[in-house]
Amino acid sequence: MTGMIGMNKHISFIFGCSLIFSIGSTAFAATPTPIPTPTPEGLLFSESFSPSFIGQTDRSGYWSSWATGTSYYIWEVTTGGPPITGNKVFEGAGDTGWEGTWTTETIDISSCGDVEISIDVFGQIVSSPPDSYVEFFYQTDGGSPRQWFYHTGSIGASFVTQTIGAVRGESLWVTFKAVTQFATGDTYVFDNIQVSGVLLTPTTTPTPSPIPTATITPSPIPTTSPIPTVSPTPSLTPSPSSSPTPTPSPAVPPWIYDYNGDGTSDIAIFRRSSGLWAVRDVTRAYFGGTGDDTVPGDYDGDGTTEIGIFRPSSGLWAIRSVTRAYFGGVGDIPESGDYDGDGTRDIAIFRETSGLWAIQGVTRVYFGSTGDRPVPGYYIGNTVKGIGIFRAGSGLWALRGVSRIYFGGSADDTVSGDYDGDGTWEVGIFRETSGLWAIRGVTRSYFGGSTDDPVPADYSGSGIDSIGIFRFRSGLWAARGLTRIYYGTSGDIPVTR
Repeated sequence: MTGMIGMNKHISFIFGCSLIFSIGSTAFAATPTPIPTPTPEGLLFSESFSPSFIGQTDRSGYWSSWATGTSYYIWEVTTGGPPITGNKVFEGAGDTGWEGTWTTETIDISSCGDVEISIDVFGQIVSSPPDSYVEFFYQTDGGSPRQWFYHTGSIGASFVTQTIGAVRGESLWVTFKAVTQFATGDTYVFDNIQVSGVLLTPTTTPTPSPIPTATITPSPIPTTSPIPTVSPTPSLTPSPSSSPTPTPSPAVPPWIYDYNGDGTSDIAIFRRSSGLWAVRDVTRAYFGGTGDDTVPGDYDGDGTTEIGIFRPSSGLWAIRSVTRAYFGGVGDIPESGDYDGDGTRDIAIFRETSGLWAIQGVTRVYFGSTGDRPVPGYYIGNTVKGIGIFRAGSGLWALRGVSRIYFGGSADDTVSGDYDGDGTWEVGIFRETSGLWAIRGVTRSYFGGSTDDPVPADYSGSGIDSIGIFRFRSGLWAARGLTRIYYGTSGDIPVTR
């Protein structure tokens, strides 16, 4: 087990009720106008094992633990690396084999309907035959223990979930049992235990406190800042832009990541370490992994968003249940969108080193240069995506065929979107150092701060993008004036815009 030493996690115990997927545990820094951090509703029990418990084999008053047989290790809290990083609990076999069991404290689920359990688990079995196994049980008041996971032999790190169903008015216990046989090195590991539930009656989401407005102080800008003409690389020859033929406006704007077709943006995360896509109240799937960029969108024109990844190492675009293609490679930035107005998303890349925009089956043009950020968008309507760049050093926005303006600066993230419901995008920036959102011609306000990812989206189905943030250290999603929920954890990538 020497390969499992060397990393840390934190511990958290939080109580409440509504469906929650995951939670982190590191405190986040305050902002000038901080978003309050309410107790996450729905998370009934959470454990990721604090460093203070390393070496312990029993947590008196919280866990019950027992073991039989002569063991090399019993259940023990330790720290380590892959495949499950951070602090976790493991057991390893002795020469004669043994079994160990851990059971949680009583978890109150009296205010909930359906309850969900989740856990990360790993097994390394070297004995032959692989007689060792791991199994998980849950038990409620008046019921017998019920097995909800069983695996014999080795098991790769995975995220195991189980929905129990209606368990109103009852308490819950969860038990983890491992049996290892006849070989030092047979080992099972578990971590990130969470129990969450769905409220029997809905609650009202608190309304954020009013956020003061302020006048943005623009970065100094030159009177002119032309985009330099860059010589194309020998392997790529520019071709004239095609003239898209607009189609009638879609019922749902193409920039909305709507995974179930209900017309609203869905809260969703991608977990690179495992390839997990989790879309709140819609689906969970495994697709892609470490090293992949996310490229969800409506690639088949059915009005719903498909899960998709771009793998720079090979240029692979894999759109779940739709297509696989090779386009681009290392150093390219994926910028898919509907560039020809046919109602489907096109595969596209921006190559910063040369300013190349390559849109599969549509066009190749050169626009921008090294250091420019791609900001393509629907700046002239909701049917055709246009090419654009943001030059952070000067605050220049150059929107091809549309406009050149100066707005923001080097410390800003770009957050363009339709904030006034007119069917076109407005230029916008998020200044994480102060939490400033400045949407050109629409609004300026403060929301979030330096530990937040900006995630503007149409969370209400109103046709208007709302200011929103994902606080990755705690899993908080906060949409201004609408809602706050907890979904995801540190390291997760929001895939809502």
